[in-house]
Amino acid sequence: EDCKGVQASLTGSSSFLQDTVDVAGCDACTGHYICKMRPSICRGCPKCNEFLAPDGSGEEDSENKCKVCAWVKQRYQNRPRHEIPMSYEDKEVCSAFEKRHPGDSGKWCKYIVGKALRALRSQEPWNCAAVLQLNCPAAIENPNALQVESGMGLAMLRPGSKVDNLMKELQDLVGLDSVKAGISALRDTVEFDMWRRRFLGEHWSLLGQNFHMRFLGNPGTGKTVVARIVGKILVELGVVKKPENPDLEDGFVFREVSRADLVGSYVGHTAPKVQKAVKSAFGGVLFIDEAYSLIQGERDSFGQEAVDTLIKEIEDHRDKVIVILAGYHKEMDTFFKSNPGFQSRVPFRFDFADYSCEELSEMSGMSLKKQNITPTVEAKSWISKMVGEKTGCCSEAQLEGGTCSGATRDNGNGRAVRNILESALRAMSVRAVFSSQSSPVSKKMVTELVDSDVAFVGGELLGETVRSTCKLAGQAVPNLELLTGPRVLALDFDKAMSRAKRSCSKTTRMILEAKPTSSLGSAADIEIKDKELKKVFAELDELIGLASVKRAMREFYATVEFANLRKKAGLQPLKSQSFHMRFLGNPGTGKTVVARIVGKLLVALGAIEKPADTADTNATVFHEVSRSDLVAQYVGQTATKVLDAVKKSLGGVLFLDEAYALIQGSRDTFGQEAVDTLIKEMEDKRAHFIVICAGYEKEMDDFFQSNPGFKSRVPFTFHFEDYTCPELYDIGKLGLNKKELTLPSDLSTYQDALSFSTGCCERLEECTPDRAKGNGRAVRNAIEAAVRAMATRVQGSEASVKTYTELKAEDFAVVTSQAVQQHLSVKCGQSGDLATIREFMLNESLSESYQFYYDFRRKIKSTPDKTQQLAARLTSVLSETNAVNNMRGLDERSAKVGQKCKQQLKEMKKDTMKSLLPLCRSSTLDMLAEKVQTGKSEGEVEAALTYLQAIMGGVEVMSELLQCYGEHKAVTQVRKLCSLKLEQIRAMDFRMPFSLNDK
Repeated sequence: EDCKGVQASLTGSSSFLQDTVDVAGCDACTGHYICKMRPSICRGCPKCNEFLAPDGSGEEDSENKCKVCAWVKQRYQNRPRHEIPMSYEDKEVCSAFEKRHPGDSGKWCKYIVGKALRALRSQEPWNCAAVLQLNCPAAIENPNALQVESGMGLAMLRPGSKVDNLMKELQDLVGLDSVKAGISALRDTVEFDMWRRRFLGEHWSLLGQNFHMRFLGNPGTGKTVVARIVGKILVELGVVKKPENPDLEDGFVFREVSRADLVGSYVGHTAPKVQKAVKSAFGGVLFIDEAYSLIQGERDSFGQEAVDTLIKEIEDHRDKVIVILAGYHKEMDTFFKSNPGFQSRVPFRFDFADYSCEELSEMSGMSLKKQNITPTVEAKSWISKMVGEKTGCCSEAQLEGGTCSGATRDNGNGRAVRNILESALRAMSVRAVFSSQSSPVSKKMVTELVDSDVAFVGGELLGETVRSTCKLAGQAVPNLELLTGPRVLALDFDKAMSRAKRSCSKTTRMILEAKPTSSLGSAADIEIKDKELKKVFAELDELIGLASVKRAMREFYATVEFANLRKKAGLQPLKSQSFHMRFLGNPGTGKTVVARIVGKLLVALGAIEKPADTADTNATVFHEVSRSDLVAQYVGQTATKVLDAVKKSLGGVLFLDEAYALIQGSRDTFGQEAVDTLIKEMEDKRAHFIVICAGYEKEMDDFFQSNPGFKSRVPFTFHFEDYTCPELYDIGKLGLNKKELTLPSDLSTYQDALSFSTGCCERLEECTPDRAKGNGRAVRNAIEAAVRAMATRVQGSEASVKTYTELKAEDFAVVTSQAVQQHLSVKCGQSGDLATIREFMLNESLSESYQFYYDFRRKIKSTPDKTQQLAARLTSVLSETNAVNNMRGLDERSAKVGQKCKQQLKEMKKDTMKSLLPLCRSSTLDMLAEKVQTGKSEGEVEAALTYLQAIMGGVEVMSELLQCYGEHKAVTQVRKLCSLKLEQIRAMDFRMPFSLNDK
């Protein structure tokens, strides 16, 4: 174009381009190309001064010229041709450049911009070096070398940009359709507003600068994952300024905090903690999970201070940080209503729905693919089945048809899928490691997940269900170790699960009759090669019972060996698993002992990583805590105590006995704070320590149900059953062997002493649940008592090895006698169990009065399981009394105690039957029922109904207690008579909507 322009001005002559021909005057020296190519002729010409360096080289400001060109290219290269300015609009473009990059570019800016614009409009590939005929540095030619800016300093977007990649990452997540749509709309809104401000000016913005959000949903629905992606998108969009720290990954800050990080422990401590947390998230996201836990009750002044400070900080620094508050729907809505400052400052709300069954199954497939695991078709089918059974999810069809009742909070969602896959992969590890002992390792062996691996998960679910059913029915729990993957495959799983919820005996028979589809080796068949591990496993194997714990530890060993097999096949090991556990059982069942061994094993296996700053020692970290170690007495101190306890447990085990004691009632805000803090630490540091929550089964189940965060983060549950008498005899023998003591040849007194001291049964199903049995602890006490009796006996005897190592029958007889005096005599005493039961239900002077039955009914209602408690106490007295009266060689004093209790029990049975017979034979209940039917006034009907319900309640309780005496003829007749009477009353047609069961 330059050449043509000059030719036209010189009447068609182009001789000025030849070095040998002179050019007539400076009129020919126009344009960068001519001035540069003919410096000897054009030097000194005014039109060339702006292009030539003082030496005439034409390279003056070449780098800056390249920068202008690159700026124009980046600004407009991805726009449609009609949106690219014409070359004659170079003045406006130069003005925009000058505003952002003040400098001495005015003399040549229009020329460079014009060149660049013409190149852009040509729609052909080009670069600044070729267009300007300059040597442009590569850093400038790089499209990402310069920050392209809009009118308001926001990064311009183009296809293939980082934002598009992040949006793709979001779209690739399973489910979350409403969240994705909302984030996409948010992105469009920000970009739209950016263009308005670019063309119309800042004052035409339609947006405020507040992008704080709340994420509402159940655990495992992807809130944290989405928060990271959304934060990165908004940072790239320029909503918040990027941090200046070059060491940050992707130049992005994501700070996750909880109450412990924001609420101080003393006056004046909270506000600085909040300010520090907000500042640490500048350039990214401050993510506050379970934000409603910031305020623990109306009197939590420190928590309220944290909220007030946070509200001010997120307003003052809205251009530097995005705050995302996450938690359950109900609690978050209540929290926002009680803190109106949040409502206006957190404008964006995203609801994270529970995943459908299909989405959870898809999620499992993606997770396996990332780990280079290929499930067979049958395995995929079993995964879907396990997902539905474990999570209670709804199918797409149910959701569309509106027949889904909605998942519970504790269904786990994504975390439940993770737990299912971890269990299946452990089974796969066992199968592969066992096979590798006799076959060469192949890639298929370490990458293919088969149906029996996933069916193993079904065995765990089936075992838990049938165990609960059997316990509730007081029947023997089947051997749950039989529920291997191949055996479960042989079952009709859906039918088995349905039956397990209803019938213990039928399910047991179904399990025993199933024939495994294959004979795979078990974890117990895997050879332990490491000498140190052999010692630890030997220590575990020495313990009596605990089959499920022993199996699980060998499965953990198999996962370590499996990682080595994958390494040999050139594959990465599987993802690290979470090993948090709960140990359920009565005192003395070995929970603490096993927890120590488990910790030792997991550290030896490398399942628990010791932090780099932990002292290098071979000792296993075992930190045992209770409520007093975690819950403080003053506001703000609880979280600190929990964090300190976790820190002491890193590299080992945090053993939390009676974990349910952390929360003492619905108003225990300090206890709830301890739980919330611990849950977060368990997730964040799961590779560095394990938490073992121990306690009674019922309380632990209730505790986990009321704190869903625990349930999904604690994948392992082990039941420590009460020991049977034979097991306790073996435990006693082990203890004596360690003390180098021997038993007498006649073991009857030894067995009597242990059985009476512990209250054990020959079979578990024969026992009434009793938390006071003591189990192994009671055995230890009995052994120590026998040793004391032995020491008294050998006083003054001739010293010999046999004298001081052999226990005799009389030593254990002393133990039994002491136990009878300490336990049974108290239970049959004036304030013992029998007296309590009699006072509760056999007050002869009041048994015919309305007031007695009214009070009786009220006492029963105030303690829902009162009847079960009374029955357990009565059964215990009956059992111990029978045992004492059947013992041989018992001293006279103890024998009298047995006779006394036997007589009292006989009288109580007689009095109970005497109270029941008149009520069940007479027409009292019929008359009251008739009054309820025919009463003339509301008061008359209500009085008759109250009396009727009270008497019926009394009959039910006394009839149930009478059952404790066994199937004697007289007892059976009375109970049958009363049962028929109650059925007759319930079958009557009452015209008023009253429930005789008071439900």
